[in-house]
Amino acid sequence: MGNYGEILFTNTWYEHLSDEIKEHLIVDASRTSHYFWHMYTRMNWGEPWYAGFRESQTEYRLKNQKYFQRNLMPGMLGWFSMRNNTTIEDIEWMLARSAAFNAGYAFVTGFRVLEENGYTDEILQAIGQWEKARMADAFTDEQKQRMEDINNEFHLETVNENEWNLYQVYSYKFKHEKKVRQPGEPLYSTFIFNNPAEEHEINFILTAKDATISKITLELDNYKRIILPISLKAEESIKYTGGDKAIVYSNTWQKVKEIDINITALKVSKGEHSLTFDCLFVAEGKEPHAKLEVRIIGSAEEIKS
Repeated sequence: MGNYGEILFTNTWYEHLSDEIKEHLIVDASRTSHYFWHMYTRMNWGEPWYAGFRESQTEYRLKNQKYFQRNLMPGMLGWFSMRNNTTIEDIEWMLARSAAFNAGYAFVTGFRVLEENGYTDEILQAIGQWEKARMADAFTDEQKQRMEDINNEFHLETVNENEWNLYQVYSYKFKHEKKVRQPGEPLYSTFIFNNPAEEHEINFILTAKDATISKITLELDNYKRIILPISLKAEESIKYTGGDKAIVYSNTWQKVKEIDINITALKVSKGEHSLTFDCLFVAEGKEPHAKLEVRIIGSAEEIKS
């Protein structure tokens, strides 16, 4: 009987529940129709099982928020699965959207994943602090509006029990593929990014995909060269977040080693910049490439509950 049959089935089940159960029952709805508004607690669909949080169903999830508001329902972002390779950047992307729409979410994980992921402590701490600030309504309307844009990223730093620093992060994601060129043609890639903040050193995350990469070179504005004296196996990453060291991580974000970094070479002024990237591909798979994310951290915005 189609949708009518669905309604009869669910309504019969619901009406047979005791009043005691109905008082504390939480129904997390996904595929549903308007009649179920009377019995579910919230609608919460969207499962990113195929990619990172910043890549899965993002537009679809956020369009739902206006739908929830129009229909007097709690804001919910959907289901998010933490895996052993989930990054802290993905988590803070999700948490910023939660703060923007004052929306909850379902967070799925397990003991094995928590043991394997090298960022587990940071992830759980971040969830606690973002949720504390969100529930205290610590973010301004202007900050929430910026956080509604899925292209804007943020980092929250705890100052004390009821005070935080919010940083907007300007993220640029690039892909360097193995090229087949004529003799003498360059094999490097050149990318353009903009620094909207004041002079600051760039942060970066470089990941080897479907290949081992070595002889890694980054050059800023055609004169500041950074040579990374390492080889990255497939799915390994090197990450720089400030200071004079960069850290090499396994595919589950376990620390492998540190290398020295010349901070001066990573400093960029306000405005547009070019970044040239090159590496040697070895032990290749079908689609060898290097995934590079450039991250620029904005100024601290003080917030209090």
